[in-house]
Amino acid sequence: MIDFKHSGLDFNEPLILSMLNGSIKKRKIGDFVDSYLTDDEKNKDKICKEIPRVFVTSINPKSYTYELSGIEGVFREKTSVMTKITFDDNSHITLKNNTKLFNYNNGKISRLTSKKLRINDYLPLSEYIPIHEEEIRSLNLLEYNTER
Repeated sequence: MIDFKHSGLDFNEPLILSMLNGSIKKRKIGDFVDSYLTDDEKNKDKICKEIPRVFVTSINPKSYTYELSGIEGVFREKTSVMTKITFDDNSHITLKNNTKLFNYNNGKISRLTSKKLRINDYLPLSEYIPIHEEEIRSLNLLEYNTER
């Protein structure tokens, strides 16, 4: 759901990763990004770095279906301007103002930046992520993410 070129989540936001060996890992996005950076890179104001392939659930912008897509790199930028989005179930996410999201409005899905979100906008979210194995399965994120 997050476009690598236009994204930025708060350091403490959870990230569900699907590894090539089929395992599922949950990590804070900041810890995940930092695991690929040297100490010198962590101190830069802005850094972008390619990484070995891992997968997250995202929306395919052509078919609007949830699928696993590969993360090809990590991006870290120091910023003080963040937006906190609270959902109907009181869960929330904190992200940079220019993060691109999908919006559902009048039966259509479109893209917009988080700074253009308004109260009562609908963001399509998934409770499940696919697991790539020979057998098709899914993981219920509401059961897996017990912190929220």
